[in-house]
Amino acid sequence: RSTEHAIATCYHMVNISKLHFVVDIDIKGFFDNINHKKLIKQLQRFKLIDNKILSIIKCMLKVETVLPNKEVILSEKGTPQGGILSPLLSNIVLNELDWWIHSQWSGIKTKKEYSNASNKYKVLKETNLTEVKIVRYADDFKLFCRDRASAEKMFKLVKIFLKDRLKLDISEKKSKIVNLRKEYSYFLGIKFKAIKNRKKYTVRSYVSEVAIKEIQKMVKEQIKEIQKRPTAQEVLLFNSKIHGVQNYYRMATMVNIDFSKIGYIINKSLTNRLGKPSKEKDKKYKLRYKGYNYQVWNVARVTISTLQACKFKIPRLFSAKNKIAIEEKVGIEKIIDDDAQRAKLRYLRNSTCEITGEYIGGRDDFYVHWIIPKEHGGTDDIENLMILHSSFKRILTMENKEDYYKDNENYQKLLETLSKYK
Repeated sequence: RSTEHAIATCYHMVNISKLHFVVDIDIKGFFDNINHKKLIKQLQRFKLIDNKILSIIKCMLKVETVLPNKEVILSEKGTPQGGILSPLLSNIVLNELDWWIHSQWSGIKTKKEYSNASNKYKVLKETNLTEVKIVRYADDFKLFCRDRASAEKMFKLVKIFLKDRLKLDISEKKSKIVNLRKEYSYFLGIKFKAIKNRKKYTVRSYVSEVAIKEIQKMVKEQIKEIQKRPTAQEVLLFNSKIHGVQNYYRMATMVNIDFSKIGYIINKSLTNRLGKPSKEKDKKYKLRYKGYNYQVWNVARVTISTLQACKFKIPRLFSAKNKIAIEEKVGIEKIIDDDAQRAKLRYLRNSTCEITGEYIGGRDDFYVHWIIPKEHGGTDDIENLMILHSSFKRILTMENKEDYYKDNENYQKLLETLSKYK
């Protein structure tokens, strides 16, 4: 699951479920205050974790901390910051909270089983139960409620649950109830609100103020590095950071406005440190920013990417059923899950479809194909992989594809390309 799925769920709660009261809970020093005894009890419930693995985890939890004055402190609570196990252990701790919230509304069993969720909702609505849904990413989570009374009730109950069951305290200053029709709620670097559009409320979101300051600081520091060392490597590093920021914050509906304001400041910095803009644009820039007409700067024959050339993209909801269906349908030619390998492959192939020659922008818009299938001795080496547009996934996995796509020019090109390796 990703931040995109979390943000998409928040939008769904506002636009579709019409839950406009949010309980923002901030756990005080979550990673530093995880109770070891409670965590070990939760781990013991997993049958796959034997005593040896459990003893190793206990040793990792009680790792020694050496202070600057060389004093050694043994940790009695919390998980090591930056440890490879910390994110997983934190999810195990809060998994109990997820299921408890689920049992308060969505997971309630009715006398009659309903295949349609809307029919079950009508039955539950007639009861006096509190409607609540949770959206959580790591230790950041929000509770969405129908009205303020429900929000206040859940605020008190969650506070008690965290204290009694998980031995965790909340930050009273940072935790509050938000009416999305009147004020913003902040989540994962994005602030969102319910705005009245004609006769209904829809979500409107911006890049948060803190995130804007961090982006500006990061970009200005990188521009200084390019001024000190005007090499292609420094520009490529700068571009990769810009692309990362664009890919993340395009989940905000008003990202173009926020990035335009940041871009105005960045352009001034670029002019002051690198001189006047250039009229020339390299091939990679033209592919990525096709249709945009912004001022550009060239350093060592590499064009600097434009932050403000970014449009809102609707974040996608996570669907476990769809993921399983895709893996079963695609079989051995499933999508690579290793992000590092995907990133390396995209960089080496210029994020370009090897059949159509078009630039592929979005993470979900490209498909990785094995030239020689694994069942015929193919490997995961870069040389055995092709970058294609996501539309080819449907072509390659459809039954009787030869009949459907025999007149398709792109399909014929794909067959020609694959035939070279046979």
